Amino acid sequence: MPTVPLTSQEDWEKGYRGRRSGFQDRHDTVEPVIRKRLVYTQLDKIFRLFLPPEPGRRYLEFGCGNSFWLPYFQIRFRYEVEGVDYSSHGCRLAEDRLRKFSASGRVFEKDFLALGGQFDAHYDVCGSFGVVEHFESPGELVGRFSACLKPGGFLITMVPHLKGFQGAVQQILGRSIHRKHRPMTLKELESFHRDCGLAIRYAGGIGLTTLGWNFGPGLLGRGYGVYNGFLDRVAAKVERACHRAVPTLFGSGLVVIAQRV
Repeated sequence: MPTVPLTSQEDWEKGYRGRRSGFQDRHDTVEPVIRKRLVYTQLDKIFRLFLPPEPGRRYLEFGCGNSFWLPYFQIRFRYEVEGVDYSSHGCRLAEDRLRKFSASGRVFEKDFLALGGQFDAHYDVCGSFGVVEHFESPGELVGRFSACLKPGGFLITMVPHLKGFQGAVQQILGRSIHRKHRPMTLKELESFHRDCGLAIRYAGGIGLTTLGWNFGPGLLGRGYGVYNGFLDRVAAKVERACHRAVPTLFGSGLVVIAQRV
């Protein structure tokens, strides 16, 4: 059965071409970037707890256009990093970001639904950040991604939380964006990984509900972006000060780390 996307390549090209310079581009090291976003602060803690720290391991990111995580894993973990994306502009942005952080890595302009056999069982860690929810059958994507793992390798999957109150607001105020996503619960996301024979090592919510909406480039979206940036920094500072995670019962995102055993 073919994997049916809810977005098109044109959607992604348009999104990457319309990207404005963000706070990430004002830094040349990853630490200040991590400290200024709640989700980044939380993910950094989770990754350091559950992922292998040995330098030289191989990391592959699916949908890596404009990715912060390529330089992050190269700098923070000393992994050999590679990414794949079918958007030519997204690939250039990913390469630019690697250079910005003085990091090294490879970016392949490929459709990750049609990767060659050279990617199979080749990586110690694979990741996707906001990818599988753009397909009608996320479990099929998780299965394809897990095939790239070596035995014992880890798969990171992060998606927005679009169930319940979070999803209802997004659907009312940003319907065109909502329909390009396949909402799922944390239990569903976990089951997609288990069905592929992966063992769950971590599963939880991250962020805050009010940080997760996307209302597009209009006036509402721009105003929300200003508010979102301020709240994001405050929440990240609170988490660091408390040395604990900000409560994520109504988090803006869901993340699973699973291992090929």
